[in-house]
Amino acid sequence: MTAIQDVDAVLFSNKIMKKLLSITLTLLSIYLSAVEFPIVNGTETGYKEWKGVVGLWLDDTYICTATLIHPKVLLTAGHCITENGETWNITVMSGSNITGWEGSIVANVADTKTHPTWNGNINESTAIDLALIKLDRDVTNIESYKIRNYPESSIGDVGVVVGYGITASDNDDTGIHRKGTAKILQKGILSGLGNRYLLEVGSPSSTCSGDSGGPFFTMQNNQYVVTGVTSFGIKSSCVPDEDGFEMQVVKYRSWINSVVKDWTGDGIDCLKNSDCSDEMLCSNGECIVNTENDNDADELDDEDITITTDKDEIVDEDDPGHVIPYPTDNETNDKDIIESDPVCGNGVVEGFEQCDDGNMIPEDGCSPLCKGEYLEEDDGNSGCGCNLIF
Repeated sequence: MTAIQDVDAVLFSNKIMKKLLSITLTLLSIYLSAVEFPIVNGTETGYKEWKGVVGLWLDDTYICTATLIHPKVLLTAGHCITENGETWNITVMSGSNITGWEGSIVANVADTKTHPTWNGNINESTAIDLALIKLDRDVTNIESYKIRNYPESSIGDVGVVVGYGITASDNDDTGIHRKGTAKILQKGILSGLGNRYLLEVGSPSSTCSGDSGGPFFTMQNNQYVVTGVTSFGIKSSCVPDEDGFEMQVVKYRSWINSVVKDWTGDGIDCLKNSDCSDEMLCSNGECIVNTENDNDADELDDEDITITTDKDEIVDEDDPGHVIPYPTDNETNDKDIIESDPVCGNGVVEGFEQCDDGNMIPEDGCSPLCKGEYLEEDDGNSGCGCNLIF
């Protein structure tokens, strides 16, 4: 081999090494990026959590996300119902992967309603990108979520985004149920983004195409509530640390409540009694004062008498040793109604008394507690006024 050939071989070898090094650095960069931000919308759930977050197939072509806020109502984005003059045909799906019809149909769509300001154009400065979907039946096998109430969330609050979106702008992996942790970066009527209340969320996770209509959850009263509905991003590509813009639902809560109530008769204040404060009950989605208190007990309290855990006895609080058994139903008009504290020994049978012979002498047919006594014989003259043998 000549000297020139030796030099060429070395140069070729150096080019190969540089190329390999470049490829290695590129792969390392991708790997490190992936380690820091696994996917834009977080990690796959396997549909083992956040089951009330479901997918929407639009014309069997596009995917959106929605949240069950009532057994018969879904909350989503307006552009997941109608966009630029086109109204979508919607199929509601659930599961870890709803692509290729691998998921399960949740229910059929009975009705839809977009916010009154929504005109199908996200670029319209006053368009509120919210919508509700009425289902044809109650869905009770997956969890429903409450809508955030005041006080509203704050900048810096950490929550969870959930959706069926892609993991990056150039990826084709939509339709997988994913979650990610994000925090509120800014909120309110944001400069250059119209006259509507928004939240920007991100870091370390954010949202992308397919997550539209999905929820951003934050904690309120020790439970996750829907605080935002994914609407749009303004960057040319999806990024994990910012650019997830959500409709701030607390600002539009009254509209949501009115539609849900019109469709179902229920409000959105509560889903169960524990959602309400003490002394309140959840009734038809609204927290109401508990009116099921025992009126009998209230009356007895007024008379210094309380009902013990043994419902066959009444105890006089002024004399705890004075335990008075209830008579049986056929011995009084109504054992549950006691108008006043009867006086045993006054010769008048009243309230829960079985007898009253005008004295407090035992073994004369009527006990000192005004209860009939067992007698060997009863000639009708015992003074109990009842001629009963017990």
